[in-house]
Amino acid sequence: GQTSAKGNGATPFQLKQLLHQPGLQHQHLHKTPGPVCSKGKMRRARKYEIPIKRVARNLCLDPALIAAIMSQESRVGLLLDNGWDQERHKYGLMQLGGQQQPFGGWDSEEHINQCSTILVLAINEVRARHPTWTWDRQLRGT
Repeated sequence: GQTSAKGNGATPFQLKQLLHQPGLQHQHLHKTPGPVCSKGKMRRARKYEIPIKRVARNLCLDPALIAAIMSQESRVGLLLDNGWDQERHKYGLMQLGGQQQPFGGWDSEEHINQCSTILVLAINEVRARHPTWTWDRQLRGT
């Protein structure tokens, strides 16, 4: 069967809220001030709308989840230097960690697909280990 992380009734708004809750793994990124959804961030996100939707459709993910991760992790590229974070440990719009070999350019559909595939695998791993958890808790567990 196809790997899927969608279908548990979470709305795009709920998914975005989940990614901004305390207790997530990437709290160090919260030190960058700024509104949750600025006009500049929306303009940058529009550039990736088609690749996000294609990747989301292929992986059965909500496109809002991919966009929210891009926003949270790199401010949709604003915080990046040639695709890298300030410490040069993470790469791309979704900030792939150094233990993975990146595919494609930092803002390419290929790279968005790679990071989203890793996300789906992580979500499914948590779902398998904790089948009684709610979708919200499973998503935070990744």
